[in-house]
Amino acid sequence: MFSDYSPGEGPTDCSHFNEVVTQGLCLHISPYVGGNWKRALRNLSMDETTIRNLDEDFKNSRVADKCYEALIAWKESVGSQRATIKNLCDALRRVGCSEALKCIEERQYVA
Repeated sequence: MFSDYSPGEGPTDCSHFNEVVTQGLCLHISPYVGGNWKRALRNLSMDETTIRNLDEDFKNSRVADKCYEALIAWKESVGSQRATIKNLCDALRRVGCSEALKCIEERQYVA
């Protein structure tokens, strides 16, 4: 089972890894990333100032909402060439977000 993977490991059968991260994917996984959102963004090479600004801008928001806004900010800042599912999964794997990874692997975010 996917959730049994430890940080640094992950699925090998994700043929959609080169697809661009969508708003729908960000919305769907943000509750599963939760409090790990800052660590995930650091692993996506987002700078500390931007992370702090996002945290401040959304200080009255739920954690899942902060995570969603932060993922969208990352997606927009790096563009479609680097905002891939693979890059996002690599970062999530490094911070141990197994439930978010499971959603991506099972394509639960696709309507």
